[in-house]
Amino acid sequence: MIVLHHWGSDGQTMAGVIDWFCRKGRGSNGTSAHYVVSGNQCACLVNEGKGAWHAGNHWYNEHSIGIEARPEMDTETYKTVIETVAMIYKHLGKVVPIIGHLDVPGVKTACPGRYYSHIADIQAQATALYQSGKAPTGPAASGTTSDGKLVIDGEFGSASCKRLQVWLGAPYRDGILSGQLRSQSTYIRNFKWCVSYASSGGSATVKLLQRKVGAGVDGYLGKETISKLQTWLNRSGYKLAVDGIAGPATCRALQQYLNAH
Repeated sequence: MIVLHHWGSDGQTMAGVIDWFCRKGRGSNGTSAHYVVSGNQCACLVNEGKGAWHAGNHWYNEHSIGIEARPEMDTETYKTVIETVAMIYKHLGKVVPIIGHLDVPGVKTACPGRYYSHIADIQAQATALYQSGKAPTGPAASGTTSDGKLVIDGEFGSASCKRLQVWLGAPYRDGILSGQLRSQSTYIRNFKWCVSYASSGGSATVKLLQRKVGAGVDGYLGKETISKLQTWLNRSGYKLAVDGIAGPATCRALQQYLNAH
């Protein structure tokens, strides 16, 4: 099930909303969401396989995926909401119902505001996009092929991150690079599907990667770490521009390397 929300009030920025969700303590006694959507952007804050504090009802928190959308419901955001729903269907391998936050039992809210009367249309368009085979891959990107290899798509998602954790010898396999800084998002473009942002903390997986490639060890992905990774991959025969930006080429090379090792 998908629960559709609108955030706060008109005029708020996506960056501000994400910062508020990621602030320390929100996941334990506040609120969170799986996805935040605005314009043509979709940010994944919580892995689809985990519960998020978005519904105001414990069962729905644990058994649904929450999407927070820009309340103004502009044309571009509306289109991205449809694409996000189709992407979730692709990850799940099936169509699931969409409800508004106000449909959750025991919750008194006007959320999702302007979107509520359009839920049937969103569901219909998302279903058609999913069934066409053209739904975005997105945050659960980089799945595996029938022989267990990573799909080489340059989108470093949960499956790729889990494979990275195995290769690095990490004692966990959660497929998430946690505690990353939004100020570094420019440099980790195609890692964004397995990244969760916070104001501090860093990632133990990133620390292992930094030690492997010879970068400073602080747990945060950024320009220096990506540059070191690109240089390290080039020593294995790849021909990457060492620009400190983890775009499709860098992520494809890392996926290819992980498949071979």
